[in-house]
Amino acid sequence: MNQTHKNKVVGLSYKPGEGLPTVILKAEGTWADQTLAARDPLRGPAIVQDKELVERLMQLPVHADITPDLFKPVAAILVHVLAVASAQKGKNI
Repeated sequence: MNQTHKNKVVGLSYKPGEGLPTVILKAEGTWADQTLAARDPLRGPAIVQDKELVERLMQLPVHADITPDLFKPVAAILVHVLAVASAQKGKNI
């Protein structure tokens, strides 16, 4: 049996000082591909590839806050994303 790989996308929203990161989007297969294709590569949300974390986040409902077991891996990604965004602001990208 030939199994094809399906892309999966999970979007998180986080505003520092306003609570926990929240799942705002989940997509799989064609919808995930279309979501990624529609993203503005210069001004769109950051993309971080972490297959294991995506699988864990896919188990949460949309509009749910992340659970305590996801605090550390999500925090590590947020630190990276915010550092890159800060560096880009300094370059006026």
